[in-house]
Amino acid sequence: MLVEVARVDSLAAAMAKMDRSFDNLKLCQQSSWGVPKDHPDLVPSQEALLVRESLHEAGRNLTNDHDQQFQKSLLDAEAIARGLENALKAGQHARANEQFLLMQKSCKQCHAKYRD
Repeated sequence: MLVEVARVDSLAAAMAKMDRSFDNLKLCQQSSWGVPKDHPDLVPSQEALLVRESLHEAGRNLTNDHDQQFQKSLLDAEAIARGLENALKAGQHARANEQFLLMQKSCKQCHAKYRD
């Protein structure tokens, strides 16, 4: 059955879901950007893709309650996630580490301003 309006999760719910993918990325990084032995279902580039897509969709579904700086922060974080994803696909682990650190910094800055 088709519905007239699709229900979209709240931003907080979307961020919580993305946080799980980010935690999975941490596990992959700790495994030198390989598949963690305890989690054979995790593929580093796929987890980076999930984070990137989550950021994209979060930005696409924002309400007018969020200022332009918040929107820019999401776009910037999405670009970093894309860089991480591309580095992982190319097997560039040093670049992946750089992008991962940038992503952590971006998240912390945004959370300090908008969440904490």
